[in-house]
Amino acid sequence: MQALRSTLTVLALCPLIGSCRTSPPPNLYLLTPVAPTNVGPELPVKLRIGEVELPSYLSGQAMLVHETPHHLSVHENERWAEPLRETFPRILVRNLSRLMPGSQVTQHSWGGSRPDYELSVNVLRLSLEKTLVILEAQWRLSDGAGFDEVKTSAHVIQVTSPTFEAYAIALSQASSGLAEAISRSLTINHIQAKEKQ
Repeated sequence: MQALRSTLTVLALCPLIGSCRTSPPPNLYLLTPVAPTNVGPELPVKLRIGEVELPSYLSGQAMLVHETPHHLSVHENERWAEPLRETFPRILVRNLSRLMPGSQVTQHSWGGSRPDYELSVNVLRLSLEKTLVILEAQWRLSDGAGFDEVKTSAHVIQVTSPTFEAYAIALSQASSGLAEAISRSLTINHIQAKEKQ
């Protein structure tokens, strides 16, 4: 009888404290650097990545999918392993380092010495959609000696399968595309500046 009372007590408490069943652990996903297809020439420059801004609605870890241009669905059990605000700049550093062999790319300063180039990035749009991932960013690249370029580039990647892992892969590819656009601009300017010397 005592055992039955205990069981009934637990069952009665379940609606008050939520489900008595444990929730499955969330699935976690990471952005990763992508092996470059167009490696530039040896480029012995120092590039410091300054401010990288992402929309504030991306500050959490739950994956957000654009069902329509005005509707985001939140997938609490499908999550980034860490907020994109932390991952995105780090992956940008790694992609740029791979694209520009011989360069030093960092988010930090070099103490007393100044970098050859400064980069800031403002992510205007980062959309996980039904079959696409869209990354649009405005970025500013300057060398402190007259070169100051502001550009906007958009990178659209087809999602290969209707899975959240496919979203993570596609966004990794879009991030690599952004790095390629930046490295191409920096390389062209650096070569032109050397030719003028």
